[in-house]
Amino acid sequence: MEEIKKLWVLIDYVQEKAKKAEVGTPEHRALLNEWNDLLNKQYELLESKYKKS
Repeated sequence: MEEIKKLWVLIDYVQEKAKKAEVGTPEHRALLNEWNDLLNKQYELLESKYKKS
């Protein structure tokens, strides 16, 4: 559960950085990709946690 909480913090941080980046720039796209990767990782962790239950 601790790892899921850490991911939320990272997701929020990356999301805020993406909001401030200029849309369409390589930096913005990279941040969106990172944000998506973090969300996917979090989904996998949650899915595995609840499958064990």
